Amino acid sequence: MVDVATVESANMVLDQLGVPTSVLINALYKRIVAEQRIPFPLALTPEEQVKDQVADWIDEIQKHVPILDKAQFEQWLIDNED
Repeated sequence: MVDVATVESANMVLDQLGVPTSVLINALYKRIVAEQRIPFPLALTPEEQVKDQVADWIDEIQKHVPILDKAQFEQWLIDNED
């Protein structure tokens, strides 16, 4: 399923560029056929990698420390600064 917010954001960019969605999709599919691969890397950006790492850290912390809200988390950080 396509993420609606992403579609809306992409459509705004395409509108600014004056490129209909169908033109972009057709161009993408033609490149896939011509190159026999996806024509760009499917990798996380450095920012996405950091966000994923932070989410993993939070999950790990919550396994050991029950944190119910932001204030409790901030207090836990203060208490465990060392």
